[in-house]
Parts: sequence; C-alpha cells; structure tokens
Amino acid sequence: MRKTQHITGRRAIAGAIFSISFLLPAFAAAQGEQGTVANVVDGDTFKVEIDGSIETIRIIGIDTPETVHPSKPVQCFGKEASAKLKELLDGEDVTLEKNPAEDRDKYDRLLRYVNLGGEDIGASMIEEGFAYSYKQYPHPRLEEYNALEQEAREENRGLWGGCNGNSSGEFNDVPSSHSYIAAIRWGKASGVLSGYPDGTFQPDRTVNRAEFLKIVLAANDSDVSSASEPTGFRDVNEDAWYASYIRYAKSQGIVQGYPDGSFKPEQPVNFAEALKMAYVALSISGDTSASGAWYEPYLSHAKNNDVLFSNNVNVGTGMSRKDVVWIVWRLLDGTDTTDESVVPEPSSEPDEEEPSDSCEIKGNISGKKEKIYHVPGCKSYNATQIDESAGERWFCSEQEAVDAGWRRAENCE
Repeated sequence: MRKTQHITGRRAIAGAIFSISFLLPAFAAAQGEQGTVANVVDGDTFKVEIDGSIETIRIIGIDTPETVHPSKPVQCFGKEASAKLKELLDGEDVTLEKNPAEDRDKYDRLLRYVNLGGEDIGASMIEEGFAYSYKQYPHPRLEEYNALEQEAREENRGLWGGCNGNSSGEFNDVPSSHSYIAAIRWGKASGVLSGYPDGTFQPDRTVNRAEFLKIVLAANDSDVSSASEPTGFRDVNEDAWYASYIRYAKSQGIVQGYPDGSFKPEQPVNFAEALKMAYVALSISGDTSASGAWYEPYLSHAKNNDVLFSNNVNVGTGMSRKDVVWIVWRLLDGTDTTDESVVPEPSSEPDEEEPSDSCEIKGNISGKKEKIYHVPGCKSYNATQIDESAGERWFCSEQEAVDAGWRRAENCE
C-alpha cells in the first residue's frame, strides 16, 4: 500500500507531448530496474536496494534546492523538497528507467527516471513546485519537464510561491567580492537576468540556446511579436514559450540552425554560437579581418574589446549565467554600436566552415585516454556525452578538433 495518494488530475499542458512519457504503459515500466528505496538523501537523490546492493540514485532531469551540500547553505525550500521526496518514496518499491545516453554521473551515482505505480516522480516534483527542471544536460523528457516548470512558476506553486527572493539589490549566492559582481548587479538592475525564488543567481548554471536567445533579444528590446512566419525548425514547437524569439531571430538572420533542420533549443549554448547570436542581434560588426573558423570574427572582436571576462576561453564550452550577463553587459555598455560598421550580409555561396551557427562536434576522451571526436553521422554520436570537467569539449570545426589533438572516430561515415 502506498503511503501517499497518487497525484490525480495531471494538469493539461503542452498537449500531446505528455501522452507518451507521463502515462507510462506497464510494459515500459517492466523494462526498468526494480528496487526498494532505503533512504532519501535530499530532494533529487536517494539510496535504493537493487538485488541486495545499495546504490545512490540521482533523478534525471530535476534539480532541488540544496540541503546537504558541503559548501553551500541550506537553500529556500530545500527542506520541503527533501521532505516531499521522502513522503513519496521512503520504503517504496520503484522502477528505475535509464537514459540510453548515460548511466552514471561523475560521483558514480546511477542516473535514472523514477516511476512509482506509473507515476513519473521527477515530473511530479517539478509540477508541484518542489524542483526545477534541470536544463544543463539534454535528456528525452526535457521539453516536458520545462513545460511543467513553466506552469508551476506561473501558478506560484511550491518554491515559486514560497521563496520571495532577495529584493535588496544583491543575490545571496553572489558575494560583493565576486569577480563578475559589476555585470551581475547591472543584470539585476536592468532585468537582463533575474534570480531564482530562493534569492540566488546561480552564476555557474548553464544557459541553453533558447534561453540565451531570449536574453539577448530582450536586452535589445527587440519586437519579437513582429515575426509571424513559422520557424521551420523540426524540433521547435510553435506553441513553446521560446518560439516567438526563434521566429524573430530566424527572420532577422540571427540564427540559421543545424544542417539537419533542427535548432536544438534545449542544448547548452556555447561561447562560439552565443557570440554570433549576440553580435548579429545587436548589429555589432565582428573583426572582418579575422580568418579561420566561422566564429573567428566575433571571437577576435570580443578579445580585442574586453567583451569576454577572460580571453582564455574554450569556444565549445557551455556558457554559464555569469558569462551571459557579462557579455551582454559589455556589448551594450562597453562597445560602440553606433559606428559605421555593420554585420556583413550573409553570402549567397555556402561556406564549408559555417554549415550552421553551432558547434556540434563532440570531443570525447575514451577509457584508454584517447582523444576522439565525433561529428553528426558518426554511429556513436548520439550516445556520446561530453563531460567538460573531465577535459572533454565541443568543437566548431573538424580542423579545430585536429589542431587540439583529437582524432576522428573510426565509426564515422
């Protein structure tokens, strides 16, 4: 007998995208691992007994306020989130579903979706306002979880209504000595980047492509409602919150998307593609004398005009919130946007170095410490996950990968 009532009346949002993953059929659950919850660690982590062994589970796709982090204080709604997960799972028999792309995180925790009686526990935690949708790493249910978070935010459920944030002009996780403090203060005052309900800014949290596009267009007061033509991208829901920004950006030539017809809105934005979006959106010319990869004109200008916090950046690295606000601050306040230079019109001839506005080559380090890069079309491309903390990285061209010491995967077409 379950200890709590099943959450009924799943709210109708995002229509059909929930019909597959939330109302999980019995045969799907049967494919997962079965285990008994031993104890709950916090709002997104628990220990489970599987075949006589105890494993730590990190729930895929959710993030809850901290309660047990060794270097962070207990955050607003952290205790409530932990209590909620304990209420749902403590002592229960659960089904654990694996994301085919990844098995464990760098702390050796199993990464799993968690199902109890057909209920997606991660989705329920987000829907009721006990967790954020964790956007840093793509996963199959990311769009669904983002939609649930948006609804919870709009209806002030849980942490969205219980944590009023910090109106003092400072964020409680950004000390006055923080290296980016000037940009972060400007970002809060201007509304370019807001904080979280618990009063934090979360400066190191990664921003995805859709989020970055919204930030830079909003900072420029762009009239995104003026574009009505569909985006044409196969992975963009025209009813999604970010669709109007992508429609406008495509109509203005700010983005082109990927060669396969996708935009990948939930994918972390990296420095190369973020710089291009920002420069084109703000009508700031790059360094037209720069040669090399498609992003070099923007990177060269950024380095020469103090647009970057540090010139020692990996252009394929996911961009954090602190770097986003820094770059937008420098471009709007520190760069002359009224000079006679303009962004060059796109050439009608295709450029081999610029098939898209994105860096999508994965630089993986194998178990044998070999540096191998995978391009779209490689058999293992989709399954390859990049862990930047382990020295892995994204590249914007094959030549860049080769120059950095990576070799092409043998299973590429």
